[in-house]
Amino acid sequence: MNHLNYEIEYLKESFIELLELARTQLVKSVNALINNDASFAEEVIRTEKRVNALELSIEKSCETIIALFQPVATDLRLVLAIFKSVSDVERIGDHADFISKIARDRHENVINKIIFEKYAVYTIFKLVDEMHVDIVTAFETKNTELARNTFRKDKEINKIYRELIKTMKTDSAELIADLLDIYSVVARIERSSNLLTNIAEEIIFYIDAEIFKHKKKKKLKIDQKAEQIITADNTENDEDE
Repeated sequence: MNHLNYEIEYLKESFIELLELARTQLVKSVNALINNDASFAEEVIRTEKRVNALELSIEKSCETIIALFQPVATDLRLVLAIFKSVSDVERIGDHADFISKIARDRHENVINKIIFEKYAVYTIFKLVDEMHVDIVTAFETKNTELARNTFRKDKEINKIYRELIKTMKTDSAELIADLLDIYSVVARIERSSNLLTNIAEEIIFYIDAEIFKHKKKKKLKIDQKAEQIITADNTENDEDE
């Protein structure tokens, strides 16, 4: 094995490690909220630093490989795909961190589990976790069909998400505190599915050299509102810390 091949293999292993770590973070954060487990939430919050450090390490490895070895063809596509994907994986870690902070803050004011069922938290999260598993397997086995399967699941999640917003608009004002937290959580889980779709596109580019042209349409008002709430919540969390 020459030096380039060694660096490429190490890069692949590091990327898989980051993907699996981000998945673990999201799983633990949602479980911490649903099961009212503050210790689980704190574990996710502490591990966020590891996610950030691994992202930076992978980015540096990509830059080093391109600068020193000037890879071509499949190797170049792999490095570019990973370089473009690591920030999306890290953002999934950010979403997990945010959900864990809600779980920690609501530890003494538990959200009723019936609300999780009513607003499809279990359903959406299960689909996102399946997408995450498919992404890891698709990358490891170079299976583009698995990667493309995430597109279907993402559409299914978007449909459930839109229905969820309609339901929330008609619910009792007495539930407003719980609804705002549930909405923030589901919005981040839904956003994670979009990020996983981005990663799937990069995996397909690496394997098949197929480029997805992102023809951005005007976002639905519902999506704009979700982004506004996410931004506002992140700002509040930064101030709290």
